[in-house]
Amino acid sequence: MDAVPRRVACRTRSRRREGTIDRKRTDRPYTPTAMPIHSTAKMDALSKVDPSADIGARTVIEPGAEVQRGAKIDEDTIIRAGTLVREDARIGAGCDIAAYYVGQGAMIGDGVKLHQGSSVGDDATIEDAVHVRDNALVGRQASIGERTTLGPRTHVHPFAAVGANVTTGEDVRIENNAVVGDNATFADKAHVAPHALVGDGTRVGENVRIGTDAGLGVVPAATVDKNCTLGHNSRVSGSARLKDGCTLEA
Repeated sequence: MDAVPRRVACRTRSRRREGTIDRKRTDRPYTPTAMPIHSTAKMDALSKVDPSADIGARTVIEPGAEVQRGAKIDEDTIIRAGTLVREDARIGAGCDIAAYYVGQGAMIGDGVKLHQGSSVGDDATIEDAVHVRDNALVGRQASIGERTTLGPRTHVHPFAAVGANVTTGEDVRIENNAVVGDNATFADKAHVAPHALVGDGTRVGENVRIGTDAGLGVVPAATVDKNCTLGHNSRVSGSARLKDGCTLEA
């Protein structure tokens, strides 16, 4: 390939050190430190919010939602019914969180929407204005760049990195340690195997399989049409186009 896509640099990750709980062993039992909950925040009587959680102005916690110790939720965010926000998670301003689960230490930027049934793993990072659609999953320590949309039932596996302004269709799989550059698009049921590299602006068609350690060109971007298979360790240079139904072996 002409270049290797940069690993996603998530600006929000640097915030993780702020206000985290020291988990060193101690002979004394854990006692949560009460944090100020803004007077305009609304917490339903059937929600469960740990006293150490920090809840911002005009934020709403719906019935059945749970916010665990040390979590921080900024202003104007909605935590929908049944959502679990784990310890030390950080959720930005203006978010709409209907996820089943937001993991321990996860970092979520401003204006993020997590739809019904979605989940975010421990220590994952999601930048600003990301949409995670119904039943999509972001694995632990995975990262998602700003303005990216993950389609329904898309799975981004642990340690994968997805760039900014990426769009996926339904049922896309981006496996462990795969790296996807900015402005890439994936049609339904595309599959990116572990350690594969997908360059900036690459367009991947329906039912395409990208093998382990495979790479797609970066400048100019490659296009892979539907029902293609790229074998393990294969390479497609920039500006190449693979037509429908093709198979490329290493």
